[in-house]
Amino acid sequence: MISRQQFRLGILVTVGLAGWGFAGCSSSTGGNSGSGGDSSEGTGGIPSGMKRVNWLSFLGTGLVDRFGGIAPLKDVLTGPAIELHTGRNNVVIEAGRAPGIGDVNRRERLEPYHEVGRALAPVRSRTHPPFLAGPGGPIDEELSAEWLGWFDA
Repeated sequence: MISRQQFRLGILVTVGLAGWGFAGCSSSTGGNSGSGGDSSEGTGGIPSGMKRVNWLSFLGTGLVDRFGGIAPLKDVLTGPAIELHTGRNNVVIEAGRAPGIGDVNRRERLEPYHEVGRALAPVRSRTHPPFLAGPGGPIDEELSAEWLGWFDA
C-alpha cells in the first residue's frame, strides 16, 4: 500500500479499486497512464467507473475529472469523519479513522462509508459483471448489484 507521504509526493493513482488495494499506479515522472477508474484489464472485467467504496477509496485522474476536479468532491464530502488526501488531481478518500466492520448486532451503520458511497455513486460502475451467488444457487446478478451499491444510500 502506498503511504500518505508517497501519495503527496506525486504518485499518480491511475487505476483504482475500492478498499485496501488498487490495480496500478505510476509516479509523477512517467510510466503508466490510465483513466483513473477500474479498467477491464487485469481487474476482473470492470468496464468503467469504480467497483465500490470502502474505508479507503482511491480515485485517479479520470474519476476526479468526472466530478469536475477535487474541489467539487470536497464540497460534497463534508462529514467530520471523512478525510481527503489529495495528490495531483488524484484523491484517497478515508471514511473514518479506522476500517469498520459494520456489526449489525451493535447497529453499526458505517455512516462515513455511506456518505462516501452517496457522493461517489455517479462514478460507480453500473455494468460490473455479476459475481455473487445465492445459497446453493448460480451467480445472481441482482445480489451482486445490491452488494456493489450497498453504500450508495
